[in-house]
Amino acid sequence: MLGTLELALRLAISRRSRDLRVFVIFVVVFLVGAMQLGFIGLGRMGLNMVTRLALSVGWA
Repeated sequence: MLGTLELALRLAISRRSRDLRVFVIFVVVFLVGAMQLGFIGLGRMGLNMVTRLALSVGWA
């Protein structure tokens, strides 16, 4: 999970668009918060979706 979080933060930092960076950080924080509140399945599924999206777009 930390690898996925690190990947999301790296691609957020590497992007030039500030709006996109803020959006990615918001999504990651939301998913991590969901995992801590007990929605572990939802959080992992969401992080996997974000990672797949990043790879398919070519950010990583």
